[in-house]
Amino acid sequence: MKPRQEILQVLFENCVFDGNLSRLARTLGYVNDSRSTIERVRSAKSELTERTLDALYEKIKEVYVISDSDIEDIALSVYLSKEVYRQMCDILGPGSDWHNQVFCSLVMEDYDSCPAISEELVNELKDMKLQDPEVYFGILASFFIQCKRIYPYTKKGQERLPVQLNELNDELLYRLYPSSDRSYESAKESIKVCLNDEDLNILKLIFTFRHIIRGYVDNDYFENFLREMGALLDVGEDSFWIVPGETFHEGCELWYMSVVPTKSPHRGAYVAMKLKARTSATDSFAMVAAYSVMFLVNEHFENEYVFQAYEYSTSKVEYAQFLYDDEKRLLELDFEDTPSNESCIPSVLYCLNHKEPVGKDEKIWSRIIERMLEEKCYRYVLAAVNSSSNSNIKYIDEYDVTNVCIDRESVTVYFEKELEREYDSDKKEEKVIVEQKSCVISVGSYAFLEEITPFEFVSVVRYKDTDELAMAWNNLGQYIPLREFVEKSCNIITRVTGNGDKAIV
Repeated sequence: MKPRQEILQVLFENCVFDGNLSRLARTLGYVNDSRSTIERVRSAKSELTERTLDALYEKIKEVYVISDSDIEDIALSVYLSKEVYRQMCDILGPGSDWHNQVFCSLVMEDYDSCPAISEELVNELKDMKLQDPEVYFGILASFFIQCKRIYPYTKKGQERLPVQLNELNDELLYRLYPSSDRSYESAKESIKVCLNDEDLNILKLIFTFRHIIRGYVDNDYFENFLREMGALLDVGEDSFWIVPGETFHEGCELWYMSVVPTKSPHRGAYVAMKLKARTSATDSFAMVAAYSVMFLVNEHFENEYVFQAYEYSTSKVEYAQFLYDDEKRLLELDFEDTPSNESCIPSVLYCLNHKEPVGKDEKIWSRIIERMLEEKCYRYVLAAVNSSSNSNIKYIDEYDVTNVCIDRESVTVYFEKELEREYDSDKKEEKVIVEQKSCVISVGSYAFLEEITPFEFVSVVRYKDTDELAMAWNNLGQYIPLREFVEKSCNIITRVTGNGDKAIV
């Protein structure tokens, strides 16, 4: 990478941190020096000493919470994206007629549709995709910002942002990847966070757009992100938490966390729910709030452990420093440096040891938890995901996928739908009438089907806007409408279970 002064020059010239150099200087603490140091870097009129540049680097890292590699990656992304844009403009002109088409071609790596880009630059893009994807997707993000003239530092620029951001997601990326509903919904939430950010700058937009674009293009991106950043606590796949000393009573609160798994046993995220007892009955718990929770371990900053909770229904994001004591089973959250804790998440939570309860109160909790695990925890998880007001996906529990078969040409999914359930109290028998179906789709219909295995979790979901059913590869975030499958077979069966046991269908 280029020397530090050239790196900073690229960033300052392109207003990555701020559109006003004087304001940027004040933000970085240059009160007496005003904007002179930053102006000297931007204009490249004189060489700054290594000591001055190092001090400026440290100020940027501290204020914008980024690393040396982040600074270099963003600068290289901006530099190369400008070169792509310049070469396109040399042939097609600076107008906007070609912007969307070229952006989509770059996203799809269809370089034949962009003959204006030199072979040397195309090869550099291909190498970046393989060797340094952060820079590669940063190039795509910065290119979109240049094409759309995105400038969040003026009132006019801020007014145009919602249209520009939604165009990226709705009109461009989702049309290229129509099965990627998780990427689409994740992008909507990221855009919402951006639009609510009072200190939005181009740096944050590049980070956000990079995340959005990569979520569509790279099927393993979310999996890898969780494996790199999301630590799991040693509490099992399903864990239950209370404020220390909380006893069961009407109105009491119980927190339930369920792991969103990855291929690593120690990495992932959680769906977390705050449950509240509506009455004095132990089976009266109802969900009152739901979150996507991550315990982030930042490798760039030593000893930084960050708790992040995204509330589905409000799109609020809460942050805290966290510490988990395995022996005491205590999770401590420090919200002191965060602007708010509007979700009122407790600062200390105790993980109930329901398998080896100690004391009367924990034994009561243990019995409640065992009943939940047997009967209704999956319903809480479904309700939590469905609580997202922005999601178009509704998870349903009356369908059950029983098998998936894959060959070279097709994917066949077998599933059941519960039609009717009757219980005979005299015989203590329950009859469950189930419709069994199987349907098939060509492997070539969607790119991700060529990479899946029979062991990927699959479920049947419903689109909220059309009430249409779809097959969902949940952990991959991929959805295919059921109408695109060809039905192979269908039959009705009746299951009978004795002794009052319930059939699981």
